[in-house]
Amino acid sequence: MKKIKFEEVDPVYLRTALRILAELRLDLNDADYIAVCLKNKPATFWTYDTLFVLGPAAQMLRNNYGVFGNFQV
Repeated sequence: MKKIKFEEVDPVYLRTALRILAELRLDLNDADYIAVCLKNKPATFWTYDTLFVLGPAAQMLRNNYGVFGNFQV
């Protein structure tokens, strides 16, 4: 499973990502996912402020929003 993390993401971009995910109606059983962490939240400490993005949207969000955070694969 490939995990993609965005750390130190501004809440404005997180809200945009949430809106996109809602529009895409992702299949939550897909293997690939992205964890988007709100600013000042440690990447290894998952909270309800963490957004898990699954499926085909993972690549799209990586391409479009990777510039807003520290990108790790």
